[in-house]
Amino acid sequence: IQDIHDYWFGPLDAAGMAGADRNKLWFSASEAVDADLRRRFGALVERALGGELQPWGNDDAGLVALVLLLDQFTRNLFRGTPRAFAGDQRALALTRKTIAAGRHRRLPAIHRVFLYLPLEHCEDLATQDECLRLFAALERDAGS
Repeated sequence: IQDIHDYWFGPLDAAGMAGADRNKLWFSASEAVDADLRRRFGALVERALGGELQPWGNDDAGLVALVLLLDQFTRNLFRGTPRAFAGDQRALALTRKTIAAGRHRRLPAIHRVFLYLPLEHCEDLATQDECLRLFAALERDAGS
């Protein structure tokens, strides 16, 4: 779990945000990054897709790591194939459960961003609206 956090987020600042250098990792397509993620975390992604890592959702760090495996890492490991979206429904369910319980509010800001991305990836207008509301609340929280 910690290896996933260290790789994806690096150190967080006092506001709970990752360094700007992470944007390239997160939002640029790179065969080298995809290969590195596959080597480091490919087996964990497969286990997450198979439902073996569900207990990770019981604590905050594990929950965020599991959502990353299902929603982000799949997009890198299986880029350009339908399998890139294989974890979307499971990630969305975890996100919804976390929000319903109010657990998202206690997460660092950047963890909340990635927890909310399954909502953004969902192609349902009501879910998209929910995502916008959550990001607006996150922005308000970050400003306080």
